[in-house]
Amino acid sequence: MRQYETIFVADPEVPDEGVTAMTTAFAAAVAEHQGEVLKTEDWGRRRLAYEVRKRREGHYVLVEYTCGDAGLPHELERRLRMNEQVIKFLTVRIDNDPKRIEWEARRAEREKEQAARRAAGAAVDDAGPVRPDSDDDGGGDWA
Repeated sequence: MRQYETIFVADPEVPDEGVTAMTTAFAAAVAEHQGEVLKTEDWGRRRLAYEVRKRREGHYVLVEYTCGDAGLPHELERRLRMNEQVIKFLTVRIDNDPKRIEWEARRAEREKEQAARRAAGAAVDDAGPVRPDSDDDGGGDWA
């Protein structure tokens, strides 16, 4: 199975419900072609780097999906091209990118280390408060 991500920018005048409907239609098209949507992120309204179709802002949406059919990304791009509410889009195949694979492995390792640190911190918290000895004045070992 190949893995892709598509980012599309919707016209900023489209209401949030319209962007949600576009994202739902995109996911339905992926499912139609026996694909699976892995992740959908709505990045909201952002300023464009340059003017596109006389617009300075756009509503960004990222969709990550897998599919076995190599023609699916072309079909999705055709549908985005026909939709007048979409200003721009970009599709990238991400399953064979060595930099991304390395980055995801490092990220998983960091998350594993953080979880271990949190578990160790929880174990210390469960041990209870440390009580000083009755003969300890807290001043150290001064002569």
